[in-house]
Amino acid sequence: MKISELKEIKTIRRPTKEFDEKGNRVFEEVQVEVNIAATFKEKNWQRYFAKLIDLFPLIIVLYLFFEIHFFLIFCSAIILNIILGAISESIWGRTIGKKIFNLRVVNDFGKNPALHQSLIRNFLFILTFDGSTSILFRKLLDKYGIFSFVASPNNSKARIFVVDKEEYEKIKKLLVTRTD
Repeated sequence: MKISELKEIKTIRRPTKEFDEKGNRVFEEVQVEVNIAATFKEKNWQRYFAKLIDLFPLIIVLYLFFEIHFFLIFCSAIILNIILGAISESIWGRTIGKKIFNLRVVNDFGKNPALHQSLIRNFLFILTFDGSTSILFRKLLDKYGIFSFVASPNNSKARIFVVDKEEYEKIKKLLVTRTD
C-alpha cells in the first residue's frame, strides 16, 4: 500500500440552510473519507530554515579552507548541499536541519527516498525555492512527483513527502495495519 492511497474517515461540521429558534445557523456533522496525505500540515518555513541550517556550515567550511570569491563559495555550498542532502535523506530520511525541526522525507511507501529521487527533489527545491508556487517548474515537479501536499491540485501524483514526527508515526501505523 502507498501513502497516496491511504484514506481516513474525518468528521466535518458544515452549515445547513436552517436556523434554530435563536437565529443561529444549524450545523450538521458529516463523515467523509479523505486522503491521508491531504491532511499533512504545511511546513514551508521549517523546510526553508532546515535548508539554511544545512547550508551555513558548508559555507563556513568552504570559506575557511578556500581563498576564492564569496559568490563561488556560496554556489559551491549549494551544490554540496544538494548532494550531501540527497545522500543524507536517502540513508537516514533527513538532514541535520530536518532533524532539528523533526521533519522526515519519505517516499510513497513510507521509506527513505531513493538517491535519485532525493537528488531531483533537492535540485528542484533550490531552483524554485518554493515548489508549490513556482509556475516555471510545475511541469518538472509533476513529472518527477516532487510536489508537497500544500494546496496543490496535483496531490495524487506526489511520490515524496516531507512529514513531521507525528505524521510519520501515523503513516507507519496505517501502512502496517493496511498490509497485514
